[in-house]
Amino acid sequence: MAVENKQDGIIEELVRRIEEGIYDERLPAGLVLAEEFNVNFKTMNRAIIRMAEMGLVTRQAKKGTFIVKDKTCLEDTLIELLFVGSSDPGTHPFYEQMWQGILDSLDGTIYRLVLNRLDENTENGGLLQICRQLTPSAGRILMGTSNSQQIKLLKKQKSPFVLAGCMSSDPAVFSVYADPTKSITQAIRYLRKKGVSDIAYIGITRDNGDFLFDLEKFHAYLAAIQEEGELDSSLVEHAPPFAGNGYPAMKKILQAKQPQAVLVAYDHLCSGVYQAIEEAGLKIGDDVIVIGIDGTNPVLTPPLTSISIDRYEVGKCAGELLLDIIRTPSRRRNCTKILQTEFKP
Repeated sequence: MAVENKQDGIIEELVRRIEEGIYDERLPAGLVLAEEFNVNFKTMNRAIIRMAEMGLVTRQAKKGTFIVKDKTCLEDTLIELLFVGSSDPGTHPFYEQMWQGILDSLDGTIYRLVLNRLDENTENGGLLQICRQLTPSAGRILMGTSNSQQIKLLKKQKSPFVLAGCMSSDPAVFSVYADPTKSITQAIRYLRKKGVSDIAYIGITRDNGDFLFDLEKFHAYLAAIQEEGELDSSLVEHAPPFAGNGYPAMKKILQAKQPQAVLVAYDHLCSGVYQAIEEAGLKIGDDVIVIGIDGTNPVLTPPLTSISIDRYEVGKCAGELLLDIIRTPSRRRNCTKILQTEFKP
């Protein structure tokens, strides 16, 4: 059988055969279909991959391509997003783009996203208490925390889950995040070349189980600082990721010693950092260089230099990974997908 519009035509014809009951349980082997449709195997394989992305079939290694029956249970079409944050993910300054990436990964599939807002620790950040009231769903995405107890509970469920934007201490947990290590090292080396010696740090410096990703920022700072000298602890201030923590953290550092530069783990803390520097009679950029880490680009004067994280791509990759696990649960795959960050002075 010749098909003029190749992939689209193949999909249309296979769907017709499924609807008419010609194929009931699974599709014939790809090589058999390729020969019948007079196309090469790669073209046929891409068409079947697209059908899997549409939720029409599932592929199981060494077993074949199985037809997805009509979804009679609502839970079979839901993806639950468990989220810890100070606002809804769609309006959150850091997670908004990640949220959009997840939504776009589900576009054109049978799946839709349901939000489960988890209680946040408003003093120290992270998860206040474990969420046990889960929505029956085909899969889950955990965003805004790497809490080991929450992860342990999710691992006991029958539905797969992916950790988005965070890293886990459990190497068997599927996760997608951006590694800031290289960019932080580049930023500090850049400052060194400019003759800057005293470089401060504001952000998470100890972990309560929720901030493994954020702690990686601090570890990268420590390693880069110690390339050419000793750490000055008076230039380091612990600050959970709430906007109001930037001002007192910077003020405390300035009371101990005036740095020539400061790395701030969260861009939304930088408004307070700017305020404390200016109140001390110092000029941002000349007296103290400020570099943020996450690239949310708050409106500040002078403009903030920030290490950029592609949060949209993190969310999109997390959603695509979860869909792949749902559709082909037996396939072997890497548990962790690590994206890179970018520093442009």
